Amino acid sequence: MRRPHTLARALSLAAAVALATLLVTPDPAHAQARPGQRTAEPLRPPVPPVDREAKANYWGALAVILGIALLCAANLIPSKRGHQD
Repeated sequence: MRRPHTLARALSLAAAVALATLLVTPDPAHAQARPGQRTAEPLRPPVPPVDREAKANYWGALAVILGIALLCAANLIPSKRGHQD
C-alpha cells in the first residue's frame, strides 16, 4: 500500500533540486569575468589556432568506407535455409 505523503515528498525533493541547480548555475558572462572585473564586456568566442596546412582525415574516411564495405559483404553471404523461406 502506498503512503499518501510519498508523492509530496518526491515532488518537494525534485523542486529543491531544481531550485538548487538554478541558484548554483552562474550567468555565462559572470563565468568568464576576471576576478575584480565589474564592467560588462561583450562575450567573444574563442579564436582557434591558425594552421597553415589543412590536414585531411584520411584514416577516418578509410574506416567509414571499410565499415560500409564489411556491412555490404555480410549482407551478400547467402543463408543456408534454402527454399524453406
